[in-house]
Amino acid sequence: AASGARPDPASIRRAALASLEASDGIEVDYVALVDPTGFEDLTDAGLGLPRSAPVREDAEEGPVPMGLLAVAARVGTTRLIDNTLIDLRP
Repeated sequence: AASGARPDPASIRRAALASLEASDGIEVDYVALVDPTGFEDLTDAGLGLPRSAPVREDAEEGPVPMGLLAVAARVGTTRLIDNTLIDLRP
């Protein structure tokens, strides 16, 4: 993201998907960037986040907006499902 600009959730999702699709032997079922508490899709939020976007508290910086990057993919006959929290600070 540009300096001071909030990361674009759709760009984060596209980058994760492109990385997986570029890997041999991986068949992607889905890649989603969602609200960790309500699983609302954040990629429709453009450059902002819904008011309900969850935050975690940082002792020095205060509230930090978070997204949950969720992935399901197949490697051979095995289906892998994983997720990770993404810090969405500018």
